[in-house]
Order: sequence, then C-alpha cells, then structure tokens
Amino acid sequence: MKKIILIIVVIVVAVWVWQVKLNNKVEKKANETNNSQIIDALISLEKSGADNPYYDTDNWLVYRNEKYGFIIKYPPGWSYSERREVPTPGQHSPPFKVDYINFLGPSPLSQKTFEINEASLDEIIDYYGNSGTNKSFVKLGEEKIGDILIANYTLNFGDNEIDKNDLYIFERKGFTYIFVTDNLFAKQMIESLVFFK
Repeated sequence: MKKIILIIVVIVVAVWVWQVKLNNKVEKKANETNNSQIIDALISLEKSGADNPYYDTDNWLVYRNEKYGFIIKYPPGWSYSERREVPTPGQHSPPFKVDYINFLGPSPLSQKTFEINEASLDEIIDYYGNSGTNKSFVKLGEEKIGDILIANYTLNFGDNEIDKNDLYIFERKGFTYIFVTDNLFAKQMIESLVFFK
C-alpha cells in the first residue's frame, strides 16, 4: 500500500513539475514575442521619421536640472532616474565624479544615458583608454546644436557592431557632458537641450 501511495505521489509531483516547466516555456515565449514586437514597432517608429507625431517634441516631457542649469526634453511614456558615482578606492570606478541621468523608454533600445563628468574629455579618454577595458573613442565629426559645439564619437569596447555606442560629447564650464545616443530619439533629445545658467 505504501508503495502505491509513493508511486502516486511521484507521478503527481512529476506531472506538476512538467506543467510548471511547460507554463514557464509558454510564458517565456510570449514575453519574447511581445518584446520582439515592441522592438520592431520602435524601429518602425524611428524609421517613419518626422511624419510621425512622436517626433513632435512640443508634447514631450521636460527634465530640469538645477545643479547644472539645463533642461532637456524626453518622450511621453518615458521615465528618468538619477545617480551619482564618486571615486571609490579599491573599486573599479572612474577617478572623477560622474552624475548619471538615465532616460528609460519602453524597450532596451530606448534607454539614453546623459553623463556629467567632473573631468575634461582628455581625462575621460585617458582613463578609459588606459584602464584595461580596451575601450577606444573614435571622433566622427562635430556639429553645432544651438550654441553648443557637440562632437560625435563612437566608443568601441569590442570587436563587433553590438559593442559600439554612439556618443554626443561636449565640454561646458569645467564639466564634460556625454550623451549615449543608441539612435532612437537621440537627435531630438539633444536638440532640445537648453542651458539656463
């Protein structure tokens, strides 16, 4: 009798484990499909250009930074977070202070990071170029946006296209501003940047 009960318990547990694994697979596939559809929609949105109402920055939200004296617009439905990194002896961190403003959209493609470094561009390039991370900055050109001369760089930290970031970089009042573009709405965001101090 005990053997029959044990066999029934083993069968019930096996069926339950199989069902949980099956449900997890179905849920994972649904999430992957949903994420893929979101990414495809965002890429399509980006390619649709200025005819798309999402490109109308008049309706965008405004991020205001009193410390550095600027505003920058970001798309509706996005959020932002702020954090500060300070040099920490014994840990892998830049030897200068960095304020990060992360703008977060509905997909990984829409994350934008705006860094404000208490260092010169030369110090930043020297740090990353000599920190053992094998990163390299390649300047692609410059353009004037408003009254700011902004350099466009590519940051390579690997051997393939996925390991590259496009950056807008400029210096102002002793700080180096780095805007990680990753394409989606980056141009509209950087064009909305206005300093009031």
